[in-house]
Amino acid sequence: AVAGTNVKVDGKIGVTAGTVTIADANSASTTDAGTITTVTLNNYGDSTINSGALTTVNLEGTAGTLGITAGALTTAKVDTLGLNLKGLSYVNAGTNNAITVNGTNYKTLNIDSSTKASTVSSLVAASATKINVSGDAKLTISGASTLTAVKDIVVTNTAGFDAGTTAIGAAVNFTGGAGADAVVLSNLFEKAITMGAGNDTVTYGGAASTTAGKLGSVNAGDGEDTIVM
Repeated sequence: AVAGTNVKVDGKIGVTAGTVTIADANSASTTDAGTITTVTLNNYGDSTINSGALTTVNLEGTAGTLGITAGALTTAKVDTLGLNLKGLSYVNAGTNNAITVNGTNYKTLNIDSSTKASTVSSLVAASATKINVSGDAKLTISGASTLTAVKDIVVTNTAGFDAGTTAIGAAVNFTGGAGADAVVLSNLFEKAITMGAGNDTVTYGGAASTTAGKLGSVNAGDGEDTIVM
């Protein structure tokens, strides 16, 4: 199923064998802003969304890969993307339902996982500098991710967030919430990591930095926590 708000696609929307392709009528324009602001996908195959006005994507059910692009505007209209997940899972066990945020427009990702736990095989958002994870249902990234530019990951999700198998950057601040969070740290990590309440898991990729002004540390918080060396 697919639905949009302010949809203006001029025949460029299609659903074929579960694959959804959404391209705003202005997606290739460097000057004209898009009109599609919100997209909802439920039980979809490998799909793409392209709109210079896109701010909200709602995802539910079994899923294939999803590529998100904020058009071709020379001057970006949007810099924040909301991803609302509800029971998102693989089409088949162990398959790929990676979410990829393309381009340099989106600097902040607000990910809400609510009602029912969600699993994403990989999160790719090479230009995002901040990721906020909220909601009341656990979000798990089951594999490797690409978050090259991220500086801050803030979790307020009450059920927990598993950040996946890729170590966060040495200079990334990670602030956990009340749920069972999990994170892998880089060798010589430089920040004061706080995990919050919940039965958290912290995996060390190596010793913390001992450089003055960059003294890495971990406060595992309340709960029965696991530290993996």
